Amino acid sequence: MAEGLKVENADTANICFRSDDWLRTFSGGMLIRETVLDYFSLSPFYDRNCNNELAKMQNLDPSRVSSMPGGPDRFEYVLHQKAIPPHLFTICKQQRLGPDATKLLAMYYVLDGTIYPGPSLHSVLSSRTVRCLHSVRMALQTLAGALETTTQTANKAKENSLLAQVASTRKRNIEEETLIDRVIMGVLHTPPDQIEGVVMDPKLAKVEDVKPSVTTGTVGGDVPGAQSEGARVNPNGPVAPPSKIAKIQ
Repeated sequence: MAEGLKVENADTANICFRSDDWLRTFSGGMLIRETVLDYFSLSPFYDRNCNNELAKMQNLDPSRVSSMPGGPDRFEYVLHQKAIPPHLFTICKQQRLGPDATKLLAMYYVLDGTIYPGPSLHSVLSSRTVRCLHSVRMALQTLAGALETTTQTANKAKENSLLAQVASTRKRNIEEETLIDRVIMGVLHTPPDQIEGVVMDPKLAKVEDVKPSVTTGTVGGDVPGAQSEGARVNPNGPVAPPSKIAKIQ
């Protein structure tokens, strides 16, 4: 920051000016419309070849500057009508081409006692571009983070769904195996003739045992009156042997 410094032909695009001593002495710490141009004349942005300096040397009223003769090398500093005293003032540097014709050369603004040069179109566009790129970069980073979170959530949900399907399939298989085992055990413990729809092979027909008639002794023998089921007793002699003991059905 330059304070009370006069710099001729210097690059003033990146500097500002403030004089606290002048503000306390001449304006009570606050600027007004009548004193802001005098304060601006202390800054390195002020060119003493201007019509304002010529009018000051000739003891002319500052309002007479706009009526001074113009030319290709004549320029002046004027206070812009739009201002917010005592905080903000805008000063225009313009070339005087004629009584009613001017060309804007540069702009300066005074913010709470500090004078800044107005930015060029290139610097404004560059600043806005950098700001837009920063906003786009931050938006892409936020979007990438949200997309990663969404992808992780989707993968986790898919994994849980697969695990649930595997568990359900395993449970169903176990239930089917248990049911099949029960059916098989039930069939094994059921007699063939009680199974509906089963036809027995004639070769595997059931052999029915026929109990033979057996002679246990003669009438009046060791065991009186004892005789087997189906035995014949001959009162005149021994029991005749049965002609047929068993038959196969």
